[in-house]
Amino acid sequence: MSNDIDYLDQAGAILTALKRVVREKQKASGRQYPTKDEWLTIDSAIKATGFDINAAFSSGAVREWQTTLESALR
Repeated sequence: MSNDIDYLDQAGAILTALKRVVREKQKASGRQYPTKDEWLTIDSAIKATGFDINAAFSSGAVREWQTTLESALR
C-alpha cells in the first residue's frame, strides 16, 4: 500500500482533527455537547472516508490539520 494520502484520507484526517479539537473544547468548557449520538455520527463520517488512523501517514496528517484548526480558532 502506498503512503500517499488521497482526498478521502485528507477528509478523514480533517474530520479526525476536528473531532480532537471539539473534544478538547468540550472538556475545557464542561459542555455536554456534542452528544453521544453526535459523536457516533462524526465517527461514522470518518469511517465512511476509509481513513485508517493506524496508517503510516495518518498521525502526522491529523496533527497538521489539528494545528491548523487550533490556529484558526485563536
